[in-house]
Amino acid sequence: MKASCILLGLAASVAAHGKLTAPLGLNVDPRVDLNSQADVAIGVSPFNACGAVIAKPAISRADMTPRATFAAGSTAQLTFHIVNQDGAGPLSVAFSPDNGQTWTPAQVTVDAPGRFGVNLANLESKGQDAPVSIVVPDMACPAGSCLLQVRNPITFGSCSPVEIAPAGTENKMIKTYASEGGKPAGFGLVGPKAGGAGFVDPPTLPGVRD
Repeated sequence: MKASCILLGLAASVAAHGKLTAPLGLNVDPRVDLNSQADVAIGVSPFNACGAVIAKPAISRADMTPRATFAAGSTAQLTFHIVNQDGAGPLSVAFSPDNGQTWTPAQVTVDAPGRFGVNLANLESKGQDAPVSIVVPDMACPAGSCLLQVRNPITFGSCSPVEIAPAGTENKMIKTYASEGGKPAGFGLVGPKAGGAGFVDPPTLPGVRD
């Protein structure tokens, strides 16, 4: 109980969270500063495929064009960006062949740092890319209905439309934060200018403001 209270306090009080940048999460806006909270999703779960972004409309799944193709049974590399300490690992990764109705977990072989979603080493961090390796499930997950979901124990995370192709297919990243012209920390939009609620980014966060 005490540990749960501490974690809830951290989640409520820090400038934090995490998001999927390779492949690009549906919640992640490349115009927004990489370390901004304005596009961070919370409430990501098996029952809420993509979670929700504070003060923004529901995350749209109208365009399910794959942002990555993975071969069934292969080892694939993802990138999860830890904005600050409560956006850390361990991560849960799963695939849905039917746009979030059912889920098949993927084995995570290289995880983001952290315990219970918190990495105290990131206490003063300006953000950290966490390389993540997974074993892609041997399953049919067709383009147009296949979702990848990555989340941490505090339910920060992202979903991304992808495809699982037959074994032997080349793994391919199609749409990432970098390939879509994403702004590095200190160069993107933050706060109200990024479509956030104003309180979403602390005044000390670098980026372009009003």
